[in-house]
Amino acid sequence: MGRTSLDAGMLAVALVVAACAGHSQASFCEVAADGLTPLDGDGATERWRALEEAAPPEVESAAQLLRVVADQIERLGPDAEFSVVAALAVTARVATAHRTVVDEVEGGCGLPVPDALELLAGRDPT
Repeated sequence: MGRTSLDAGMLAVALVVAACAGHSQASFCEVAADGLTPLDGDGATERWRALEEAAPPEVESAAQLLRVVADQIERLGPDAEFSVVAALAVTARVATAHRTVVDEVEGGCGLPVPDALELLAGRDPT
């Protein structure tokens, strides 16, 4: 094995390690320590993106779904009707993803999550 192939192999291993570094329990817990946010809260898309990027594999898809929903709600704008926002956020799939992330924050990170943390906040349902 020549020096070039050895260097290429070491580079490939370094790239894999670097790519996986963000997706760890420690990274996830560090981001989660700043708290979770409702899907329609200020900065929700960025907040859920940070959790998604840090999430360990077992919760990554749940965090991704929550980021996508937060982004869709953000694109609707603050004047979107509650029924439209609720149709995006109040589904069994979103509730399950939210529960998965909350369970990981509480169980995996040992961080408290308020019982009152809601999927949606700041919208008047009338």
